[in-house]
Amino acid sequence: MLGFPHGMPDSGLDTFNNVIDRASKFEIAVANEAKVAFGRPRPFVNEPKLQPCIDRPNNESYPSGHAAWSYMTAYILANMFPERKLALMDRAEEFAWHRVVGG
Repeated sequence: MLGFPHGMPDSGLDTFNNVIDRASKFEIAVANEAKVAFGRPRPFVNEPKLQPCIDRPNNESYPSGHAAWSYMTAYILANMFPERKLALMDRAEEFAWHRVVGG
């Protein structure tokens, strides 16, 4: 799933990927339940002039699964590498905005 994070021994990579895989399944389930509960349509549904540069998802728009995944991963990594917490959270925010820009 992910490459070798700086500072992590080879022996920890499988464990790390297993943690991310398990957390991702939970994140997807929670985000999808929240999407149904909030029921917010995607912007291109309300404004047909919007042309996303990605395939049009057929589910609700909020909360963003991409944003949830990026922050979830950043929090896990920040617990492993606390000295990099600010950089990781900044990157999660940037990643989350990519979904907004992409449509």
